[in-house]
Amino acid sequence: MSTTDKSRTLRLVLAGTFALAAVAVFLWWWLTSTQNYKLQLPATEQAKLTATVLPIVESKLADTDSGERLACAIKILGTEPADARTADTVTTAYVQTLCATLDTAVRTESQQPAVVRLGTPAQVEVPGAAFYKERVQKLFPKRMQDAAFDAHNINQDAELEMRVKELAKPGKR
Repeated sequence: MSTTDKSRTLRLVLAGTFALAAVAVFLWWWLTSTQNYKLQLPATEQAKLTATVLPIVESKLADTDSGERLACAIKILGTEPADARTADTVTTAYVQTLCATLDTAVRTESQQPAVVRLGTPAQVEVPGAAFYKERVQKLFPKRMQDAAFDAHNINQDAELEMRVKELAKPGKR
């Protein structure tokens, strides 16, 4: 084998090693990125958290000055701390909301992601229509942004209808 062939072989081996390392780094990044965020809260704890967060969302998103009431369905997308294992340890819930007005001549619905900060008083923040992308990026941590942007694909119609019926019962005001 000539010196030229050895040099060419060495360059090919180095290029292949570099390409393999680049692919490994990309795979590591992709596997640990926001695309694969998984909620750590067990299902029973998610139900408890939903029971806590739902009335907060309904009261904070309603236009109470006009007497508006809302019925909402929510899906927990994530939490702070991210590795929370019980509802009691959650300080912030990232949710997808689907809300409908109650007691109005024309029922309107809206669907949007929201950040619910638990505490006294509880706070609910939504991105709003203006500068939507920038607001989602500001409100949601990087690991939650894909979930917030994709949340409109979540079908919550059945849950919303059940909540509307529940709140329409006498004495549920």
